[in-house]
Amino acid sequence: MSCNYDNYDEPSFQLDGRIVYQGEPIGVSYNDVYIELWESGWQRLGNIGVAVDQDGSYSSPLFKGDYKMIIPNNQGPFRKITNDQTSNDTISVNLSGSRTIDIEVMPYYNYMIRNTNISGGSSNLSSTLK
Repeated sequence: MSCNYDNYDEPSFQLDGRIVYQGEPIGVSYNDVYIELWESGWQRLGNIGVAVDQDGSYSSPLFKGDYKMIIPNNQGPFRKITNDQTSNDTISVNLSGSRTIDIEVMPYYNYMIRNTNISGGSSNLSSTLK
């Protein structure tokens, strides 16, 4: 139930993707990194906060529209890369259907953990990685 001001159907499109370095997802700590989506044209200006999961993925149901996507400063183990289209770290998103957008970043650390394999039981843990 809702009032006349917000009596809309739920969003029908999905925006998802990952935070990546050279195509590989960047892992982040739980509840520590989020993306802001800004949509102009509304009376009250505010952002839609989208949490980034530990595996570097994000997902949000949205309405059709034009959004500006940013990662706020001082989040995650990476620095943002300047977007060629906007000459800053803002990514323009025209949403007229569901989309997947990976966000390329530069990690602060020199090495990436790759090819992880973790197994174990109740008292033993074994892992391999590159």
